[in-house]
Amino acid sequence: MTNRLELNWELDGFVNEQRYYCSESPIDVNNLPTPKAVLNGDVRTYTDTDIALGKTYYIRVGSVKNGIEKVSNEIE
Repeated sequence: MTNRLELNWELDGFVNEQRYYCSESPIDVNNLPTPKAVLNGDVRTYTDTDIALGKTYYIRVGSVKNGIEKVSNEIE
């Protein structure tokens, strides 16, 4: 059996791309890590299979439109 983290989200409007950030420590929006995945603008789900059971992860999704990225609130 594979460990996985399944995410679903909604967006208000069209974006060019989305960036999935995942870290074992809180994510500073002023110093974002390298995105774990870069997704097409029309994607609304993502499954991360590179996680370990029992660890805490911090997640943010960035939405990029016209070169400007807006980053979601952090979930744990």
